[in-house]
Amino acid sequence: MKRPDLLTVLCLVLTVLCGGLLVCGFFFAPSALRLYVESTGRPESIIPDILRTFYAAAPFALGGMFVLAVLLVGIMRGEIFVRRNAVLLRVLALCAAVASVLCAAVGWRYLPLLLCAGVGFFLSVIVAVLSRLFFAAAEIKAENALTI
Repeated sequence: MKRPDLLTVLCLVLTVLCGGLLVCGFFFAPSALRLYVESTGRPESIIPDILRTFYAAAPFALGGMFVLAVLLVGIMRGEIFVRRNAVLLRVLALCAAVASVLCAAVGWRYLPLLLCAGVGFFLSVIVAVLSRLFFAAAEIKAENALTI
């Protein structure tokens, strides 16, 4: 077995760190938002809407990060163009789409949240296309394995 690619390891480390930050956000988001509002002079009325958006979308984002971590571990093991990775990419696209729709639905009053929702939805489309490519590559790999 060859050594895992440095970029794959870095992506896994960043995924775990971002997931950890997201979990910390479950506990510290209200305090962090109050500090943000006080330091920038924004109205306190934005806090409930932003917290509702965060708590609605964060579980799906965290689920997507978990799926991404599982996918990266599989890639590090050398399992690349397999059906399992295509399914994981499809689940990741679904998590991103749901999180972005929730972000848009709950935080529709704030342009930055709508922009985040748009970016998240666009990324979910890209990952869905990659999932389809992985399904096709897995089929081709399976066909090639049957030839002598």
